[in-house]
Amino acid sequence: MRLDLDKMITVLSTIFAIVILSATGVQGVMNDKLRKKLINSPYLKHIILIISIYTTKTYEIIHIGKDDQKDFKKNMLKSVIIWVLLLFLLKMDFNYVLLVIVLVVGNKSLQDTDKKNEFKNTLLKVTRYAVIAVYIFGVYQYLTKDGSRNPGSIVNSMLKTIN
Repeated sequence: MRLDLDKMITVLSTIFAIVILSATGVQGVMNDKLRKKLINSPYLKHIILIISIYTTKTYEIIHIGKDDQKDFKKNMLKSVIIWVLLLFLLKMDFNYVLLVIVLVVGNKSLQDTDKKNEFKNTLLKVTRYAVIAVYIFGVYQYLTKDGSRNPGSIVNSMLKTIN
């Protein structure tokens, strides 16, 4: 499995922004019956999120073996992997999420500069790996926050994330 880090950083930060902005803005436009269904059914929200990840071809950030872009099962599996990554991002401590966003913005602004030298390349690599390190550390902190928690409560907690 190989990750396209540039595309992954851009897409995850975009999805994160959309989830935050849509929490209040989109619900005012929706039909009351649909809004009540969405509010009362977290599973429906997650299904919609997975389908939107699949339909926007966000799964293309992950490459598994010899990748056939037309394989439905493999693309759906990659969509679910991205969904889980997004849920863990939303469950992390806010300070880690903020640090990830700052690193992403710094990486993106560094990519947009016209200079091409070894120092820029080194900084790009450092920021990419820093995003991954902060993400992994944030997920680790979330999973070990309470040692007495069973795996079922972690799954339930993640499913209640987008409410």
